[in-house]
Amino acid sequence: MWLFPTLQVKAIENDFSNSDESLDRTAGLIDNYHNGISESGGQISFTAWTYSTYSMKTIGLKNISIERSSNGTTWTEEKTLSDKLTSNSTSYSLSNYMISVNGGYYYRIKCDHYAKNSSGTTQYVSSTSNSVWIS
Repeated sequence: MWLFPTLQVKAIENDFSNSDESLDRTAGLIDNYHNGISESGGQISFTAWTYSTYSMKTIGLKNISIERSSNGTTWTEEKTLSDKLTSNSTSYSLSNYMISVNGGYYYRIKCDHYAKNSSGTTQYVSSTSNSVWIS
């Protein structure tokens, strides 16, 4: 029987991809995650994943926020997306999820990679994507 610490972890990650064990395995649930965006025809294309070694009761993305900036340094939340979660799985992935935004700004996405096992232990790892200019 595996015993995981009853611990909620919230780590800040400025890179859009991570597999650093000291950060990812803090609560022993999330092994790898990614959060990135690109420009596609004046829209944002959002790609993200959350991986675990073990099957999780719930795994995915929470607190998804699209932020914009006119200068690339000062950010304002423009909109939020509903949580993207799945049950009884080792992973959740989102590929090329298109989001309409207004032109003339830089955009980035912040989200929490989330995993909850059958014992109720949860782990959150916050990440911020790269930024892109939408003309």
